[in-house]
Amino acid sequence: MNLDALNDPAEILRKFIDEVAGVDWSRDKDHIRERLSDDLTDDLTEGDYEPYGVSKNCWFSEPARHLNHVEIIVNGFGLPSKAVLVLCDDRKWRLEAFWSQCTGCLGSGTILTAQCLSCGGTGWGLRGDPHVT
Repeated sequence: MNLDALNDPAEILRKFIDEVAGVDWSRDKDHIRERLSDDLTDDLTEGDYEPYGVSKNCWFSEPARHLNHVEIIVNGFGLPSKAVLVLCDDRKWRLEAFWSQCTGCLGSGTILTAQCLSCGGTGWGLRGDPHVT
């Protein structure tokens, strides 16, 4: 990815998935938050992360490189997810967002001719994507 980076975004994403896949969130949430805190830009349960229903049996698209972030599509046996990782000031990649594909519009951002209200027209998650242009 970036030769100046101290880690690889795909490695950070794999660690995230290995931690959140198949987890009993009511029991393990605090332990997972602690283990992932150095790899996330925000708190796991308060940040822009929707890690529910993720399977360890998944594969990644090639990272789409942008000016200050990469986007990686995570494919598995259900709807895909989208991960956004940013290169931080300390030269480490961190996961900024993780969304499932919108079930309302199935990633198109529209329903019929109107903007999807579930994802805000982004096709991903329930909050919208700050990097969509």
